[in-house]
Parts: sequence; structure tokens; C-alpha cells
Amino acid sequence: MADTYFNRTRIEQRTASVAQLASAREVVIDNGPGRGVRVVEIDNGTGLRLDVLLDRGLDLGSCTVRGVPVAFATPSGLTHPAHYDPRGANWLRTWHGGLMTGAGMRNVGHPQTGDQTDDPHGLHGRLSHIPATLTGVHPGWEEDHYVISVTGTVRESSFFGDNLLLERTIRVESVTNAIEITDTITNEGPRETPFMMLYHCNFGYPVLDDDAHVVCLPDSVEPRDDEAAAHLDDWTEMAVPTNGYQERCYYPDVRDENGRSRIALDNPKMPFVPVVDWRKRELPYITVWKTLGTKEYALGLEPANCHPDGQQRERERGTLVTLNPGEAREHSLRVSFEDRA
Repeated sequence: MADTYFNRTRIEQRTASVAQLASAREVVIDNGPGRGVRVVEIDNGTGLRLDVLLDRGLDLGSCTVRGVPVAFATPSGLTHPAHYDPRGANWLRTWHGGLMTGAGMRNVGHPQTGDQTDDPHGLHGRLSHIPATLTGVHPGWEEDHYVISVTGTVRESSFFGDNLLLERTIRVESVTNAIEITDTITNEGPRETPFMMLYHCNFGYPVLDDDAHVVCLPDSVEPRDDEAAAHLDDWTEMAVPTNGYQERCYYPDVRDENGRSRIALDNPKMPFVPVVDWRKRELPYITVWKTLGTKEYALGLEPANCHPDGQQRERERGTLVTLNPGEAREHSLRVSFEDRA
């Protein structure tokens, strides 16, 4: 239906402003632990509503598709980054969930210990707790497609330390209900620096339910630990919530098709299928994170340039990415909601 009424000629004839159908609104949270967080609220006019969290590293927050919530939410809720504690796993105390949380840029996964304690690389790094500089909100037509773009920069730096600049464009298109993220990350410091990035895409009830399953084309699947290995046969299957469920992570080597890889969460009760696809050349790994506990019911589909085991372990694997001074990398990721065939 959306492609019938969301037609440029019809809209320009029948409305005084496209904002009657699609809009981007800048707001500031004014109560609770999220007080002061800047948000761009996007309504694409064809069923997708999305919050872009400017003060949380340009994360993607709450999201609905045709009125159905799709993103997982933690009990902490949206929290101002001033409350961030980088020590150990305290990242979890201010993690809101949301459709996509950025992890990195110098550490992903386990907290760094040992000789790095004077500059702690806590769980999943600092990226999600760094306020961004908004450089633009751009709604408008691109030929016959109506697009809302949000652009901004996030810098992780310290004097005598690393200096990484992330430039992000979030592009939301009407009709297709697709969200595109394009990142360029540049080492603007004077020395080589470790570089770890993971895109923590989080899905929750009702799109995540006991009869849902992960769909992809893997050439192989590696369990993260003994707990995951014990359940390798049903790694794609979801289940009813259970008390005491131990989180499980799997690393499928998802096939590269025409330069991109694709993974989906298929729930036969939903009229649409959430799909994550990414450019595998720069993001060769993906983690499937399952936590199916009571009140802890979430699925993460997480493309990355690393494994979520911390900087030290990644260095030991020989898979730690580094950036030389002036070197830049571009990442491309898309989250879409495809109509069921």
C-alpha cells in the first residue's frame, strides 16, 4: 500500500508539505536518567519510526515497524553518557539496548586488564557513550525516493593517546523501510592504533519469540565457548524464556554474495522479516548473540571487524586490526524490514 500513496507526484499535488507524511524532529529528553540526551525522531511515513541518539555515539534507539516494536530494551533505559563507568563490565549499567549499539572503537567485548588498567578499555569500549557532533538532518527527495539522512561525527581521543574520528551517515528511506549506516573511521593521531568495531543490532519480543529462527548461508559456524558448543545443533533456533539461561555466542562465516553478507530473523507470525546485511570486505565477522532468559530475552546480530573477546585476545589471535596515522576505513551496514513473501 505504501508504494501506492507514497508517490512523489501524488504527494506534491496533494500536500502542502511532505512533513504531513514523513518527518525528522530534534528533541531533548527532559526527565529521568536520560535527561539531556539529544534525539532525532524519524518517521519515514510508511511505517518505520526510529530514534537516532546523538549523545550516545549516534546509536539507533527505539524502533517500530508498522506499530510493532522491534528493538530490545534493557531495564536501564536511555541514560545520559555522563553516568558511564568504563571499569570492567559497568558498561552494562548504562546500556539501553536499542536497534543498534556501536561497540568500539578501540575495544570490543571483554574488558582489557593488565598493563592497560591506567586507561581502562571496559566492556565494548567507549563509543556508545561519546556525544556526537550533529552536522546535519537532511529530509528530501532523491529522484523519486524520499530520504531522511542524519550526519554527524564522533571522536575518541586523548592527548598523548589515540585520536580516532568516526563520520557517520544514517539514511532512512520511505517505502523500503531500510536503514543504511555508512561510517568512515580515520586515525587522526600520530601513531598506529588498535581499531575494533562491532555493530550490536538488537532484537526483542515480539519479533523475537520461541518460534523464530536465524536465517543465513554460513560456510561454517564456530561456537564461542563450551556452553555454546553444547547447543551447536540448534544455534539458529529460539526458545521460550527460561530462568538461568546462559548467554551463547556463535560466529558463522556467512557467505559473501556480490560483496555483501546477509542474516535475518524469521518469525512466521510477523508480516515482515528483519534483515541485517553488510559489506564483508571490511566487516568479515558476525556474532550471533542469544540470551533467552526470563526478562533477559534478546538476540544480537552483530557484524564486526573483530571478535567480541577484547583487544588482548584479538591480538593473540592475530586478527587485531590497526590503523596507521592518516589511514581510514569505510563500513557499510543496512537494517531492513522485508515484506514476507
